[in-house]
Amino acid sequence: MGNKERRAREREQMREDILDAAIELFHELGFEKTTIRRIADKIEYTPGNIYAYFKNKNDILFGIHQRGFKLLYDMEMTVVDTPDPSERLIKLGQTYIQFGLQHRQYYDLMFIDSSIQQVIHEDDSWQEGQSSYTVLRDTVAECIQTGALPPNDADSITFGMWAFVHGLVSLYVRGRSAMIPDEYMPQVLQASYTYFQTAFFPHKNVENILNSEAFVV
Repeated sequence: MGNKERRAREREQMREDILDAAIELFHELGFEKTTIRRIADKIEYTPGNIYAYFKNKNDILFGIHQRGFKLLYDMEMTVVDTPDPSERLIKLGQTYIQFGLQHRQYYDLMFIDSSIQQVIHEDDSWQEGQSSYTVLRDTVAECIQTGALPPNDADSITFGMWAFVHGLVSLYVRGRSAMIPDEYMPQVLQASYTYFQTAFFPHKNVENILNSEAFVV
């Protein structure tokens, strides 16, 4: 490996180290209370090192946002080849739930913490999030076109389905489900999602389409 390639790899690794430290601190202290100096101290860098890679704290948060949506999109890509659009839609919802349960720190910053909305507006871009949303919306549109779902506005149905799975994940991630013991949560999450999708696709054996491992908390 030449010097140029080695420097590029080291630079990319430093950028990843900064993001790793930031996501832990944002989750532990909150975005507002986390400073560039705290991030630098955590990985034994100087604040100047951080600014060589990110222009400010918002830029770091946006980097985490991009990384998180790349993870979600890659997970979606594992089910997009499902030929039946209704089964694909069921699997996409399951994938979203699985992502939220397996990557809780990312999920909180991507979908719950309000700080990211200001950053997205400042950047005037949401390419990563839009790509993930488009996969879901296109599948909903295909379900409508094939008669698997009744005629309606694709965006409205997509938003409603997203809202449901987001609610399931958010209640657990934010500790709003204390009335249900943790050992029962996987079954409750899967049963809730099965019931929801069965209402849309009563002729599908939704339970057989799902993978119980996706609902492990």
